[in-house]
Amino acid sequence: MTYKELQEKVARRLLGNSVTDSIIAEGGKIGLRRSCKLRWRFSRLDREFKHGVGWLERSLRAYQQQISPLAAPLVLISQLECSGGALLTQLLDGHPELHVHPGELQIGYPERDTWPKIDLDKTPLEWFEILFEDSVVDYFRDGFGKLESCQDSFLFIFLPPLQRDLFVKYLPTLDSITLRDVFDAYMTSYFGAWVNNQNMVGEKRFITALASELAHTDENMESYFEIYPEGRLISVIREPQDWYFSAR
Repeated sequence: MTYKELQEKVARRLLGNSVTDSIIAEGGKIGLRRSCKLRWRFSRLDREFKHGVGWLERSLRAYQQQISPLAAPLVLISQLECSGGALLTQLLDGHPELHVHPGELQIGYPERDTWPKIDLDKTPLEWFEILFEDSVVDYFRDGFGKLESCQDSFLFIFLPPLQRDLFVKYLPTLDSITLRDVFDAYMTSYFGAWVNNQNMVGEKRFITALASELAHTDENMESYFEIYPEGRLISVIREPQDWYFSAR
């Protein structure tokens, strides 16, 4: 007689639950019926963990389906360094109607202080390579801290492969692609790949980001307002003497 037959025919019809448990549960250990359930559970866990990569891929696909496109305009905080832009982003962080970029927006290309030029004749993957911010790799590895002098860091779970997939797969779904679509796709992919972002839900009116050096030239600002005509530029002006000691 098989183990299952013993449980179904003997345990239930003849012996009863308490007697059946005593067959295995000597000294208070696991009983027969409980053992059957655990064997099924362990078998299922074994199957799942043997296919860990496939499970991760399914999880990422399910996560992608929950992400909504971001089309909110960008509020750019840009001025002389050491003027209080980082403090302002901290004050905005957590507002329920804002997506707040956690660090400094580093999409400048080919130089940090140059607004990126996007050629619409190129491919989405090429656009992503221009816009991708390497800083997320450091945040993921070392944690995120607002200030270099601050020893406290915060867990920052960010998946660059997920960001690339979100960006590359989102754009082909559009009938015609504009410059704004490229930047909307980037913001969608950035906040979508930031897995432990605690301010993801709710309707957002703006995306805010600090980029200290992008407001230094008229050409940068013309490019910015071409893409975000309804955007906002915030430049913090600090008292000159205090600014000098901080910048020095």
